[in-house]
Amino acid sequence: MIRFVIVFALITASCQQFETNRAVDRLVNLEGTWCLQGEGKILCEQWMQLENGDFAGVGFEVLNGDTLFLEELKIERIKNKLSYSALVYLQNDGNWIHFDLRTNVGDVLIFENKKHDFPKQIRLQFQSAELMNVYVLGDDEDGFSHQFTKQ
Repeated sequence: MIRFVIVFALITASCQQFETNRAVDRLVNLEGTWCLQGEGKILCEQWMQLENGDFAGVGFEVLNGDTLFLEELKIERIKNKLSYSALVYLQNDGNWIHFDLRTNVGDVLIFENKKHDFPKQIRLQFQSAELMNVYVLGDDEDGFSHQFTKQ
């Protein structure tokens, strides 16, 4: 019986590692600057892949030539799982909010944190190497989305 439990645990860990690696492979295109323009401002995310394969980023807004940094972002492996984390300035008492990878199908990665007030889900959908949709959703999929173009 103990042997079965150990084998099952190893298989489960291997599957999680495989799914995490598959998601990281899909994220390689994330590196760079992604922007959208509207309402008299430019909203951007700038991402870089770190030596360990994780990603670090910043979200910022350009308005009337001034740059306002909004958040720090990261996508990292935590215990063989992939986590999208955001440190939004002047929110959440200065704490990072973590969203665990729940779905990795086709061109969509879905990260969730059902305990957070808003958002509860962040979806990244790569339509092409230069076009990414980001959905920021709460309960009943209420929220907003942005379509970013790679610069």
